[in-house]
Amino acid sequence: MSIGAESPELVGIDLEDSYVLNVESFPSNVWISFDFVLTEEHPSYLPPDADSQFCFRRGRIVFHGVTHCDWSGQGELVPARDANNEIDYGHLDEFSNEGKRYSVSGEFGAMKIEADRFEVQLE
Repeated sequence: MSIGAESPELVGIDLEDSYVLNVESFPSNVWISFDFVLTEEHPSYLPPDADSQFCFRRGRIVFHGVTHCDWSGQGELVPARDANNEIDYGHLDEFSNEGKRYSVSGEFGAMKIEADRFEVQLE
């Protein structure tokens, strides 16, 4: 299991505790939306509210220049609803890459993506 800590784009983001909110695939792009957990290393980190253990921030990982996307296990997970009645698809188990080949998996399924690059976008 690898969760991408070695990627500079992911410094200060705890993917293991972040929640997957949605996955969308478009011609040449794949978006994975999250409720990210930010750590003190992240420039947007703020101390968590009194009722939360973590600093959460909405955002997404966007893969650009996608030439191949294989997504297995779609539809096998019934999404969870939190106390605010919002849907999530669990956590990530893997986020790794070799060159332009990315492996992303979790409770939502497993994706093999070939892309030029990815970026993290915070709301």
